[in-house]
Amino acid sequence: MLSTTELDKAGPGCVALHAHYMNACAQNRSNPFFAMVRSEYFLHDSKTLAFPVGFEDIFDLFTLDGLEMSILRCLTL
Repeated sequence: MLSTTELDKAGPGCVALHAHYMNACAQNRSNPFFAMVRSEYFLHDSKTLAFPVGFEDIFDLFTLDGLEMSILRCLTL
């Protein structure tokens, strides 16, 4: 989805996320993955919290055409 030039500028985390997304799409997988977040950000008792990030949200993140709540959570952490 991202061009080679865009991937060169994106950084290793974005490149890894892009590779995971493209691989999952090639295999027709659409199940979400879970982002682990320190619970103190949400004033919760457990050490970490997990929230699902759907593939449609990752598509929006890469294309930046539309923002859903999952993307807003990712961007504001």
